[in-house]
Amino acid sequence: MGGNYEKNMYNQLCELMEKVNSLESAHKEDRKEIHRLNCRVDSLTKENQQLRATVKAQKQELEQLHLTCETLQKENKILRKDNERMKRILGNDSSNSSNPPSSDGPDKLKAPNTYNSRTKSVVVKHFCNTCD
Repeated sequence: MGGNYEKNMYNQLCELMEKVNSLESAHKEDRKEIHRLNCRVDSLTKENQQLRATVKAQKQELEQLHLTCETLQKENKILRKDNERMKRILGNDSSNSSNPPSSDGPDKLKAPNTYNSRTKSVVVKHFCNTCD
């Protein structure tokens, strides 16, 4: 019976060794997969940091552009008002202000009336020697 016991123990040992070898190979594959995934996580972390830095820079640029836009809108509003005021001043003449007609300038002077409503008279000449 002693030989059979040793044989069973040896068989169990061989089975256990096979299981350990298969677990080790599976463990080795798992370790490779874990290493590959860790490298991927590191790569994604670096990319995330770069994207965050880009977003931060773009936010700062956007804030600057908003400030510039607000400033330009205010300046534009002021210039439009000033332009309207200047147009009103330039558009004044004697007809819409208290300025005298002589201040209207040559382009605003009223053209003289060139229309003549008189009809030409017909001159009748007679040919008589006694009238001359």
